Amino acid sequence: MDDIPDDLERLAAAAGVIPRYVNDRGQPMASSAAEVAATLELLGLDLAAGPDAALRALRAERAAQPLTSVVVAWDGVLPEVPVRAPAGRPGTMWLETEDGDQLDPPTAWGSPLPLGQHRLVVEGSDWRAEASVFAAPTVAHGGGPKRWGVFLPLHALHTARTRGIGDLADLGRMFDWAQERGASAVVTLPLLAAWLDAPAQTSPYTPVSRRAWNELYADLDDLGVTDAEPAPEPIDAMLDHDALWAWKRPLLARAAEAAFAAVHEPEGLPAHLAAWLAEHPTAAAYARFRGAAARHGRNWRQWPERLRGGDLRPGDWDVDEFRFHVFAQWVTDTQLGHLADRVEARGQLLALDLAVGSHPDGFDVWEQQSKFVLGASVGAPPDFLFSGGQNWGFPPLHPWRTRDDGHRYLRDCLRHHLAHARLLRLDHVMGLHRLFWAMPGGGGCYVRYPTDELFALTSLEAWRRGAVLVGENLGTVPTEVYEALDRHRILGIWIQQAFWWGLMEGGFQRAPQTSVASSSTHDMPSFAGFWSGADIADRRDLGLIDDGDVVDEHHRRADLRRVVLAHLGADPDADAGAAFVASVGELADGQAQLAVVDIEDLWLEPEPQNVPGTSHERPNWRRVASQPLEAWDAAPLTAAVVERLRNRAPQPPADEGA
Repeated sequence: MDDIPDDLERLAAAAGVIPRYVNDRGQPMASSAAEVAATLELLGLDLAAGPDAALRALRAERAAQPLTSVVVAWDGVLPEVPVRAPAGRPGTMWLETEDGDQLDPPTAWGSPLPLGQHRLVVEGSDWRAEASVFAAPTVAHGGGPKRWGVFLPLHALHTARTRGIGDLADLGRMFDWAQERGASAVVTLPLLAAWLDAPAQTSPYTPVSRRAWNELYADLDDLGVTDAEPAPEPIDAMLDHDALWAWKRPLLARAAEAAFAAVHEPEGLPAHLAAWLAEHPTAAAYARFRGAAARHGRNWRQWPERLRGGDLRPGDWDVDEFRFHVFAQWVTDTQLGHLADRVEARGQLLALDLAVGSHPDGFDVWEQQSKFVLGASVGAPPDFLFSGGQNWGFPPLHPWRTRDDGHRYLRDCLRHHLAHARLLRLDHVMGLHRLFWAMPGGGGCYVRYPTDELFALTSLEAWRRGAVLVGENLGTVPTEVYEALDRHRILGIWIQQAFWWGLMEGGFQRAPQTSVASSSTHDMPSFAGFWSGADIADRRDLGLIDDGDVVDEHHRRADLRRVVLAHLGADPDADAGAAFVASVGELADGQAQLAVVDIEDLWLEPEPQNVPGTSHERPNWRRVASQPLEAWDAAPLTAAVVERLRNRAPQPPADEGA
């Protein structure tokens, strides 16, 4: 790898580009000079005259800004804010709170501000500058009792009433099952909007929008819609999303048509939808986008130029599609809200997952084009599992431009989820610190983000809703991420499969109190798959390891099984079922705030839900659980697992303080 010239290093440091990092094996690594230069140009820097000239231009641009875009006031304490008055022309400073009060900053500096998002204004005779002020609690949430919960992707859930695919009514039944057995949390994958028309885009981690729900999960029974044809059944336990949507969409459309029956103006709305849209203005813009996509195609980069630039006018979109998506968003949001209110009233947590990115053809990237970097993709550098690195296929946010409006896009994403979730998992929480920008031709570079501001906004929004935050901190994560999670009381993730290796290497760490503990994740082998080593053969089939590695890996896995069984105090000859029950004992007895059990492990499901780094190679996000909810109690391990975890169940709200 070529050396990075000193002048390019200086520019990278000033711009927040991180050429050097430590990989998953603890080895120092560096991006190439070409990768660093390409990343700087994507940030908008002109390197034509050389790095030093670009550095001077960057410093001059920053010096010309009278006021920084964002100010963080931890626990309401406003720091002194430097002001660079243009040409020495002074201005007057004041602060407007989100409630509309006006405060004189010197007074505000003397006492804490009310928590919230405020506005700092400096105004001169012929100039004005504003900054968003995040008066945020240092501690996002004070924690709570030790709990346990269950996990299953909603697409995999099915009950005796399921129509085609698990829906929000089925999720409600899963909550009921969990409550009856003492579980106070139900965890699932992102429920965000997707491209559902054929060919369906099924990954929950590349949504059309992180501010819209997936209407495939809407409960048709709640709408009173009947169907002449039965829903498509899974084939070999795999969902056919194209067939499912071809069946479900006409039923939702029929309900939408009935809702709009008395409305004759193209942009007219029934009263209840108009009231809902007044509280959810982004939903109307989203519906117009979907209407335009129906008319002009899914890839907005191929739309007419005016539309491509974000300028939609009446007549640019299909009205029926607009109405359909307004109705579908209202239905899904309302049903999800009713479910969340019902379970929260009895002390249960709805745990949702905020994906780290959005589909490049989707609404968010189109509407927020100035905030995204369209020449790169979020990904990961080469590591033990992926020697060529990873490219996740969606563009990163620009770390500077998102500051211009106080990180409003992130705020809206958080509020969309926290309107219903009382536990929110932040996918790839390292993105609040830095993201790896993968280049189209391979390689890439880490880019730093305004960490303090992003944590302040995230903590503030969680505080507003009394929600617990969980940061997905798996993989190669720098120490500063763990320090920030601890500082703000954001839970981390502790996975047995990952941490058990420390038993062999002398570095085992038990699950801390500030964590969510589980056997695995949706991106990892199931317990049975890991215990048997089935994932080793899968990695060989994908070309990630060769036949010689397979033998070594199986030997290591056998050694690990012996060490783990001794660690758990289990019989050395224990089978996979007994080993799993013993592993649940570790979760139950541990200090983690939340212990989560994957429902499919109750019958030792060998297959994972997702194999990272694959798309067409594996049927990801399509597999249905082999057992319906009504059969879970009869699964071979359910009784032992539930009994082991029951002592974690917190008292219901009615008993608190008794």
